[in-house]
Amino acid sequence: MLAPTNSIMLSEIDELAEYIYARYQANADGRRFIVGVAGIPGSGKSTLAYPLTEAVNRVSGRTDLATCVGGDGWHLSQAQLREMEDPAHLFARRGAHFTFDGIGYARFVASLDEKDSCPFPLFSHREKDPADGGLVLPQNRIVIIEGLYVHLNMQPWRSAAARLDERIWVETARDEARERLVRRHLSEGVETLRENAIRRAEDSDLINGDFVIENSLTPTRVYGLHSSPSQLMPHIAVSDRIQWSASHATLIPA
Repeated sequence: MLAPTNSIMLSEIDELAEYIYARYQANADGRRFIVGVAGIPGSGKSTLAYPLTEAVNRVSGRTDLATCVGGDGWHLSQAQLREMEDPAHLFARRGAHFTFDGIGYARFVASLDEKDSCPFPLFSHREKDPADGGLVLPQNRIVIIEGLYVHLNMQPWRSAAARLDERIWVETARDEARERLVRRHLSEGVETLRENAIRRAEDSDLINGDFVIENSLTPTRVYGLHSSPSQLMPHIAVSDRIQWSASHATLIPA
């Protein structure tokens, strides 16, 4: 479980959870209600998605109505990358959309409408590779998927992004995301020197973030995570006319 930190207030997560639960209850066709949480690397996707899942369950009075799925499990394995053309480039850019199994991810999202139980891959940070073990259970009727490419407007990702009942974008200042990424790379042992962690953040992670901003479907709601003060922006609905540009989402005044 990833508990809310100084970035998010519990009351505001509960407000979003109540909205999602109400939308699920109004869903007359009986399909699973699927939410996609996206944002640039370091934006706080997991920081929002996992506490939100717990909040939906709390609001519903159940422990298993909602479940959270992380998109990292669809990384291509190191062995797969070694078998592809220019593996050195692929390893240097690991995390870019072309180093993911987009077809497998799209099949998983489609399976949520077709099957009661839906297996999905996890990601082992120790092995730095996908691992079996994830399972959406029949009783999990709300599925919250967090990942860099879950809103991507290009195949094979587009069909999965279009299926989402809510596309939530986590808006974060680039400099703040960069610093989070540097700290993450150092704490997880991905890099041992700060200058190398900065280079990885700038030459890979944030390039991927720019790509996602420029190639994603319009979000249905935008949230901003701020480290100080503790604040989660009020939701911005489609009815408020979101303008999605190459750099950010802006609420257009009426």
